[in-house]
Order: sequence, then C-alpha cells, then structure tokens
Amino acid sequence: MCLTLEGMFRPSVAWVNDGEHLAVIAGGSSSCPNVANGVEVTGPGELAVTIGPKYPDQAHCTADATRHVTVIRLPGGISPTESLTVHFDDASVTLDPVQG
Repeated sequence: MCLTLEGMFRPSVAWVNDGEHLAVIAGGSSSCPNVANGVEVTGPGELAVTIGPKYPDQAHCTADATRHVTVIRLPGGISPTESLTVHFDDASVTLDPVQG
C-alpha cells in the first residue's frame, strides 16, 4: 500500500484490545508529533477527537513526515458492540462494532 502525503496527515482511528481502547492515528513531524489531545462524547455512538501538537511550544521541527498513535480509553457511554463515528476537524471515520 502506498500512502500519499495528503493521506499521511488525514487522521484515522481503530479499535484496540477488543474495544477497551481506541488508537487515534495522526501524521506529523517525527520531532513535533500531532496526537489526540481532546476527546468528547457528542452523542450516542459519536465522538469528537481534537488533534494537535504533542509539544505546542517546540520551536523547531524536522522536515519529515510520520504517523503517530495515541491510545485512549473508551469513554463512558460508548460501547464497542455498536458502530462508532469519530469526528475530526474536517473528516469523520465510522468504525464497525467489535466482533466478539
């Protein structure tokens, strides 16, 4: 699979540990990674995830691109046995329920 530069910076999400956690994947510089720094339940089966710099005060970043994973505990009110839609600033990803 070939990942384009545009795709590198498009956030994504996946179930982890049978739905106990979510892995939020975001692109950025290896020395100034972007990570999930805010999670909010916005409705039944819906989350809003804010992506931002892990080190907001870092003045210099390497000119490379890589993907970073932030693992977050599944918020209360969200069930891995139901579909989940995760909203980012300009994109949404819908996950199928975890198959048990």
